[in-house]
Amino acid sequence: VGLLIFFTLIWPRDAARPLVMGAGADTWFWVHAAQAVLFTVLTLWAFRRLARAVSTIPSTAIGIVKR
Repeated sequence: VGLLIFFTLIWPRDAARPLVMGAGADTWFWVHAAQAVLFTVLTLWAFRRLARAVSTIPSTAIGIVKR
């Protein structure tokens, strides 16, 4: 609800936050774009490591008993 209020009521009337399409991409836009790419790559790497670690644990060690 807070984000909805911000994006519909506050942001359109805030002169300090121009839209990229209207003002063009500045340095901060590219910094945030690079952060998004970097953390997406790090997240995918972490989830793959987690999936590999869980797949090597025996099922009885995590409470799954096959009958």
